[in-house]
Amino acid sequence: MTLLDPRQWHLSSVDRRTLLGVALAAAAAILVVVVTRPPETSPVLYAQEPVPAGAALGSVDLGVRMVSDPEGLVLGDSVGELSEWTVAVALSEGEPLTPSVLRPPTDTARGNEMALSLPPSHAVQGLIAVGDTVDVFATFDDPGQPARTDLIASGVEIVSASSRPSDRSSTVDLVLRVDDETAAALAHAMRTAELDLVRRPAP
Repeated sequence: MTLLDPRQWHLSSVDRRTLLGVALAAAAAILVVVVTRPPETSPVLYAQEPVPAGAALGSVDLGVRMVSDPEGLVLGDSVGELSEWTVAVALSEGEPLTPSVLRPPTDTARGNEMALSLPPSHAVQGLIAVGDTVDVFATFDDPGQPARTDLIASGVEIVSASSRPSDRSSTVDLVLRVDDETAAALAHAMRTAELDLVRRPAP
């Protein structure tokens, strides 16, 4: 029969404790590295100054901010290809850019342009920006005839807008992109009816 030396038992016990200690130390070191590792960040664009509605991004002062959660923000370390894009609403200083407020550049070579000025109550209280599309309704009230309201233009693109979300001036001055038929209908309605604009949701 083979007998084990008690000293071997003691050594084996020490080895197990040593291995356990080494393993715990390694796990703690890994945990420290994971906890102290800086989070991954991404560059996003933000306004470094107040930006009026309708302004092109290339004409305003934009900054870059590193954030750990860029979801819902405009990624980038420069304005780049967005320089001709515009903002649909006014931005305050420090406010980040979001895709929902951006509008693509308009094609100035496509279609005719026509001016239209309306009271804010007939033009979405002035909450209209470059790149928006609107439907135009005309209410005719001819003497001796029942009043009627007709849709005279649909999906009309806004080329220029002087109003801002905080502006409640006496008129909202707009420039619309129109074809010949729409221009004729609007010109007639501006002189014979009351006009109302309905802004379509952003795509």
